[in-house]
Amino acid sequence: LRQIVGAKFGLPAPKWAIELSSYITGIDSELMLKSRYATPQVLIDNQFPFQYSNWLETAQDLYSKWEKSKKHTK
Repeated sequence: LRQIVGAKFGLPAPKWAIELSSYITGIDSELMLKSRYATPQVLIDNQFPFQYSNWLETAQDLYSKWEKSKKHTK
């Protein structure tokens, strides 16, 4: 994700920052810290036509759309 947005490096997140953002967003801090590999098995089983086959393409498209939306709101 840093590569897509052009960030050269990422800053470490101290425990207090994770807990604060967890409180603000209402998302459990464990979900923020741990990676999960999940597949949309029901969609795959029913031959859902995904637009992108992998995370990189999806993230690039989402970031591109977000960038465009920022330009239109200025």
